[in-house]
Amino acid sequence: MKNFVQPGDNLTIPAPADTISGDVVIVNSLIGIAAVSAKTGEPLTISTRGVFRLVKDAEQINLGQQ
Repeated sequence: MKNFVQPGDNLTIPAPADTISGDVVIVNSLIGIAAVSAKTGEPLTISTRGVFRLVKDAEQINLGQQ
């Protein structure tokens, strides 16, 4: 494909908020895990593919709930 740019497993985006490495990052429909820590607006690399161990938030929505 002549329009291929790069694999999308890791993306660099502006940090939507102060972020710590390992945080879940949600921007519109994009969901990833922060690979590094960043302040709001700084470049932030997120992983969009893989298996991660995360701490469950007590207020987390259960699977299947909206």
